[in-house]
Amino acid sequence: MKAFTTDFAGNTGSEICFRIDKRKTLSFGFHNHTFWEFMFVEKGKVLNTFDTHEKVLSKNELCILNPSTSHSVTNPDETEPYLLFNFEVKKEFVEQICSTLGIDLYEVLPTTYTQFPLSDNEVINSIHALNLITDNDLESKKESLLRITVTKFIMLAYQRKNSHLQSQNHIVLKMIEEMKNTENFSLSIKELCEKLGYSHEYVTRLFKQENFLPPNKLFLFNKLAYARNLFVHSHLSINEVASLCGIYSISYFNKTFKDCYGISPATYKKQNVKNKPNF
Repeated sequence: MKAFTTDFAGNTGSEICFRIDKRKTLSFGFHNHTFWEFMFVEKGKVLNTFDTHEKVLSKNELCILNPSTSHSVTNPDETEPYLLFNFEVKKEFVEQICSTLGIDLYEVLPTTYTQFPLSDNEVINSIHALNLITDNDLESKKESLLRITVTKFIMLAYQRKNSHLQSQNHIVLKMIEEMKNTENFSLSIKELCEKLGYSHEYVTRLFKQENFLPPNKLFLFNKLAYARNLFVHSHLSINEVASLCGIYSISYFNKTFKDCYGISPATYKKQNVKNKPNF
């Protein structure tokens, strides 16, 4: 079946084009892309048809398609409502995020496509913020929310890729658990390893054997995710947030936050200044 190529539909300066589809009849012909496509179904189901098979994408499932993958998209039952979140993501942005996180793009993301369900918590953490976007929001705020969502999608794909290794090593499991604990965020990765009785070099070797992100990269990602949460839900200053995350150089904090999320801490904080509790 001959496929046509679809180009990026977003603005020239945007990295991501986002749309919500809920038409009664969804019918998009056989095509491939000049971008990565991320598809998430919040309600109902849609059908992807590939060269040799069909694959239903159901509620709370995410599908990531390589730019070269040809497919068509339909809703298999017009009597069943559906809600499809579609993200067109420029190749350069995906490459940048993978590089920042220390992820091998071609090892983690698919050569054709990958599809997996999200847990309720993963949906809340990655998708529900998009429901807060309004037509009155600045484009920069919309773009930053989309960048964060796609970054989380890539991390979820990485975790799924390595899920079969989760129970292989109790030291790695313990380190992953401790790297999520905000009480440890004041520590460096070397100090955290020593707290648990291991050298940083030894833990790094174990993570490499398990094909995981380097522990320093994973610990930094957790700290930056916590920083983003503090900017949304508190009135803390950038210096205070950075300190709570154990990052004591503001220039380094600014650089790593922007590298990870595509937006500076100051801009992100300004965009989320409304509707915050005081604490």
